[in-house]
Amino acid sequence: MTTLIKNGLIYDGAGNAPIKTDILIQDKKIVRLGSFPKKSADSVIDATGMVVTPGLIDVNFEAEGAAGILADFHQENLIKRGVTTVMGGGSGISLAPVLNGSLNLIGEWGIAPRFNLSSQSMEELLAVLKKRGVGVNFGTLVGYSSIRHFFTGGSDRDLTLREIESAKRLLGQSLREGAFGFSTGLIFPHSKAVPAREILELVREVKSRKRVYATHLRYEDARVLEALREILDIAETAGASVEVSHFQPLGEFADFYETALALIEKETAQSNVNFDVFPHPVAMAPIYSLLPDWAKVSELKGMLEILKYKDNKERILKHLQKIKIEDIAIAEVPPNLKFLEGMSLRDFAKNEGLTKARALFGLMVLTGLRAKIFYGWTDRKILDKFLASQRSIVTANYHHFTDERASAENFFAWAERSGKLSLEKAIAKMTGLPAAKYSMERRGLIKDGYAADIVFWENWKPKTVMINGSAAMRNGASERKLVGSVLKAG
Repeated sequence: MTTLIKNGLIYDGAGNAPIKTDILIQDKKIVRLGSFPKKSADSVIDATGMVVTPGLIDVNFEAEGAAGILADFHQENLIKRGVTTVMGGGSGISLAPVLNGSLNLIGEWGIAPRFNLSSQSMEELLAVLKKRGVGVNFGTLVGYSSIRHFFTGGSDRDLTLREIESAKRLLGQSLREGAFGFSTGLIFPHSKAVPAREILELVREVKSRKRVYATHLRYEDARVLEALREILDIAETAGASVEVSHFQPLGEFADFYETALALIEKETAQSNVNFDVFPHPVAMAPIYSLLPDWAKVSELKGMLEILKYKDNKERILKHLQKIKIEDIAIAEVPPNLKFLEGMSLRDFAKNEGLTKARALFGLMVLTGLRAKIFYGWTDRKILDKFLASQRSIVTANYHHFTDERASAENFFAWAERSGKLSLEKAIAKMTGLPAAKYSMERRGLIKDGYAADIVFWENWKPKTVMINGSAAMRNGASERKLVGSVLKAG
């Protein structure tokens, strides 16, 4: 099967200036770029007036999203946004290896869909997905909480030296079986107490196999520099490739984040450190992240117990009153409360006849701390610097965000409007750069011999999407085909 794409303006994903050229595709691969006036093909796509780019890559397809790959194989919401490849297993939680109930972490800490998974190892998981088929290309990291749960049963105790060695063997096996790296979610209660010495030992295993360590920082407040230095020290000591996940500059701590950005750009002259960032000032967080530190314990049921006591409630309300909660909206709730999604906290409080602090506390109780919120606390001026940084990968968490705040259109428009980043560099931050960071073999670029993951944009809205040379969306309509590939690290 051959396809000829003609007359498009091609951005190659490597950051080069666009060119007008044709693309010849055979089966799943790009054969050649050039002019083919005498070449016949089984299918011809006229891309006149359209921009043609590699498919977007979402490196933050986290626990709930990764579970979603089993519940919704087609992932049409991603495809209609131009996403062709996702990386699961972030925030320390992955679908494999499954050990002693570790998969329950997804249900405990998020709103996971129902699914059946009998596999145990990374190899078995990837085989299940390959057999069933996937709508987008899917690769995964190994989450440390998923491994650690096997040894601790969910408690926050340190591992013994023998347990650390066993954890390294489990990680090594998963990496050999195709995982692209290792993740931790140090900001989350299930990982907050994990000591740096444990992480260092596991990251050394990652380095030995030339994979990536992705992590949320331990703190996102005034201690963000302390948290960043912890990760930079690990990166330097282990010599590993590191990505700081969800690195959003919070306005309340803007000066600290600006210093942190300078530190990354200075230190990474010697270390391979990147960070990923949302292209918009609205971010998402689990509702329990708004609790005071003393109320964030290592198990969700423990936090729910804390909420039950009157004295604790009063202390928590005093804490919530200090938070700028006017900009909060309800992003995601358990299925029986779907009618609340999209509602502002202001409207929720008004409907319930409560102050905003009491409404937020009530929402925590009502949802069993499983809600997620939108909040607009990102500093726009510093966010622009983060987006323009040579060390940033841009991701929009498309499996969570379903409105225009998460559109590539807005990011690309910002690049053109601000003059702080060329359009070709902006496109590279969502295509070629993440593919290179995670060593995704022959993906992320429009280049001879690369996978034909291609998006056709009309006014910066995806019109047609090809995944592995097949149309996943045509003229804005989903083809509902499982044309993705299950990716393995080489």
